[in-house]
Amino acid sequence: MEMVAFFAATALLLAGLGIYGTISYVVNEQRREFAIRVALGAQPGAILKMVLRRGLDLATGGAGPGVAGALVVSHLMAGLQYGVTPDRSPHLFYPPLLASHLYLLLSRSPPVISRGCAPCALTKT
Repeated sequence: MEMVAFFAATALLLAGLGIYGTISYVVNEQRREFAIRVALGAQPGAILKMVLRRGLDLATGGAGPGVAGALVVSHLMAGLQYGVTPDRSPHLFYPPLLASHLYLLLSRSPPVISRGCAPCALTKT
């Protein structure tokens, strides 16, 4: 059981690093856009909400078909599994829920870090 927990923790760590890297890259690419929005009067909290909303749209867009596919495959494989019934569907919702919480936790820092930059410095090329 310890090996399963170790591999689950490793998978969660790798997923977290991937999520953080992706969000950090996207925020870094959009720094000029954020600077222009701030220069035109947008509140920094609105930019944070925009980043979170875009990411959650992607997360739910990926989790929805993934859970639906897992439900279908679990019913197809019901005859191959001993002692496991396909009605264990609540367990299918834990990984996407954990991944979305991990996303919310990790996606707050890149926009907050870029919030400290002056808009006039970011718009220069």
